Amino acid sequence: MYRVILADDEPEICKGLRLKIAWERLGFEIAGEARNGKEALDAIASGRPQLLLTDIRMPVMDGLELLQACKRLHPGLRIVVLSGHDDFQYVQTALRCGARDYVLKPVVRRELTELLETIRGELDAERDAARAREAIGLQWRQRLPLLQEQYVLGRIYDGGEAPGIGEREEARRLELAGFDGADGEGAALRFMGAEYRVPAGRVPAGEEDDERLALAFRLVSREIAADGRWSRRVTPFADKAYPRLQFFAATAEDEAESESLLAELAAELLAAAEGSLRLAAVAGIGAACSPAEGSTALRRAYLSAVTALSRAPVGPECRIVRADDLEGRAARPSAGTETIEAIRRHIEDAYKDEISLAMMAERFHMNVTYLSELFKKQTGSTFSDYVAEVRLGRAELLLRDTAMRLADIAEWTGFSTASYLSAAFKRRYGLSPADYRARLSGDRT
Repeated sequence: MYRVILADDEPEICKGLRLKIAWERLGFEIAGEARNGKEALDAIASGRPQLLLTDIRMPVMDGLELLQACKRLHPGLRIVVLSGHDDFQYVQTALRCGARDYVLKPVVRRELTELLETIRGELDAERDAARAREAIGLQWRQRLPLLQEQYVLGRIYDGGEAPGIGEREEARRLELAGFDGADGEGAALRFMGAEYRVPAGRVPAGEEDDERLALAFRLVSREIAADGRWSRRVTPFADKAYPRLQFFAATAEDEAESESLLAELAAELLAAAEGSLRLAAVAGIGAACSPAEGSTALRRAYLSAVTALSRAPVGPECRIVRADDLEGRAARPSAGTETIEAIRRHIEDAYKDEISLAMMAERFHMNVTYLSELFKKQTGSTFSDYVAEVRLGRAELLLRDTAMRLADIAEWTGFSTASYLSAAFKRRYGLSPADYRARLSGDRT
């Protein structure tokens, strides 16, 4: 029901309007009456009507003054003037002051009814449009985190050497203004990675650390980042290359502020992980760069956060590790070192999935042959041997600590078949998986 205020210094006029019109059938309800313009303004402020029917000549404040005040204070209010004066100047002034229509007294029921039906149609259309805008806005707010994540990952992995006009406009549209450093905003950008670690006894014996903990950690991380202290300054995102990690990008006026921003967020995150999730957490804060730089610089800054995180001591202990602190203790790692560290981390996190040197070369925008040589130089092992070693290590643990079938272990650790796992295992350990288990069983007895 749309609310209506009646304003006329003659009570009988208001009474007649109440009785003459089938208000409820037309979708309206009388929300109040006023005897002058001042009373009408007070009634409008308290009753928030959609329609005002007012006389022109009233004491204290006349109808024209009321129209002018409503035009300034309540621009969305529809106003119909009811007047016994058909002077053209009155009509012209009323319409210029914002009146929707001008109806002469005595009011003809049919004419006013038709006018009210038209106004109701206009109000219905406005309401439906507002609801549609609200629904679109809600959909946009729901999609915004994913779009922000895609933008940040795109800048890291696929961006050019400097953000163009289109990228800057897209950053503003996605409420990431400052990420590109346009107009002097966001002079420093840092990345932070956070990883949960499971304390002893947190997961019941015999159960795996599964995706539920990862999801809970991610949800808590994003909820904290959405707090007013960090929203619009810190952007949470995930990277499929590191499924256990939650990342954040922070823009600030200078390097010190960006570091402080992420340090405060990390402290809050670690406290929440320990308090509400009963997990330990480690945060790695990367080195700063300019948001206006190209993808090479952004990727290096991003990988410095991954590297800092990877250098945290093993174990379920809450800790914040900074790339800047690591630089103070040792020489700054080269981009190649950071890349290999990131690839090793990816292998250890995603050993169950398909992993190839070509995939890593494409992800890190490197030549396959060069990456192969660099990987062997940094690790002392070929890429395929390193992947196999990680997978065999996980398989050995499962053979030792579980009763899983060999076929299930093969699938769980990324081997294509049980026979392939068995052959690789025998080459590595000198025993078939069955013999290895038998020996362990004999040792225990």
